[in-house]
Amino acid sequence: MIALSILGLIIVLVLDFFDEKYSYHDILVEFHGLIFDLLIFGILLTIYETIKSKNDNITRYKEEINDYKFWENEEAMFRTRGLIKRLYDLNAKNIDLSHCYLASDNSFSTYDNMKNWKFSGANLSNTMFMMSTLENAQFYSTNLKEATFVQVNLTNCSFCSAILYKTNFEKCIFTNVDISNSVVYEKNWFELLESKENIGISLLKEQFELKPNLINDIEVYRIIRKTKPTHNNS
Repeated sequence: MIALSILGLIIVLVLDFFDEKYSYHDILVEFHGLIFDLLIFGILLTIYETIKSKNDNITRYKEEINDYKFWENEEAMFRTRGLIKRLYDLNAKNIDLSHCYLASDNSFSTYDNMKNWKFSGANLSNTMFMMSTLENAQFYSTNLKEATFVQVNLTNCSFCSAILYKTNFEKCIFTNVDISNSVVYEKNWFELLESKENIGISLLKEQFELKPNLINDIEVYRIIRKTKPTHNNS
């Protein structure tokens, strides 16, 4: 390849030598064009490599998180926490933390945008979410025992079958939230939500009700969706 390049250069120089209209100005013009082409190509190549590297890292970090799912130990928690931080810094979307062990992890309070994240089946007991948006997040069958949500936008979130034992909600937005079949331990759970200035609780009370239940001989309350009354037309 190098030999062909040298041969081509020699041929060009020879032809230029015998060209009566040859001018060094022509070389200068072509040189400027070459520099411009290289600059544009270099910028485009740099942008492409940056985007590709970012996407490759996001894919790799998500795959590593999958490797730690269902591991309930501190090592898995710390490694997963580090991977979440890297993904967040890369502005990754739709992070899937289903079945991850993240108990007592308060690092979520440092993230302000967790739209469409998936926490289904995860252990989030004693965690904290603060001043953030969790729109469309999934908490299906999630352990949220003694977790805390403060000023969090929970619009369109699903807490179906979640464990909400002593889960603290303060000044949160409950617009279009699904809490079907979730478990709470307070008979006056809706009233507690209202007392802590959460938004949208009156509509939840219209859609859901508490039913006493026994789990391991402990009295709890399961939240079920109210059945709509049927109207008989005579």
